[in-house]
Amino acid sequence: MTLKPAYGESGGGGSGGVNWTTSEQDTGKTFTAGEIVYQKTILHTSNLAAGTTMTTIAHGITGMAQMLSAEITAERSNGDFLALPYLSTSAGFNIEVRYDGTNIYVTPGTGWTATGSEILNNLIITLTYTKT
Repeated sequence: MTLKPAYGESGGGGSGGVNWTTSEQDTGKTFTAGEIVYQKTILHTSNLAAGTTMTTIAHGITGMAQMLSAEITAERSNGDFLALPYLSTSAGFNIEVRYDGTNIYVTPGTGWTATGSEILNNLIITLTYTKT
């Protein structure tokens, strides 16, 4: 028995048909009641706000019905990469992430001072979702 790739049979992303693109794309998957599942990647290259100041990032998706997943990485100024949301053993370094139909909201803890190695930038945000 031969199984088809999970994301379809064509596309430039190796064995699947879904690419990390900043354009909305149909993943070839469906949700529980047959709704089409979409994917979009958002790049945010500016520094995140320091301390507990929230950064708002527009995702540009119209008609979002259900957020299914979000994969987010951020680069730290010392070269480290973090998966967000980030839970640290030092509570001041936690990073909260939440979403709505228009934006992504990222709020760092008090330990992120936006100086030295505490600067966060270059977010890569990949969302999967359904639409109305």
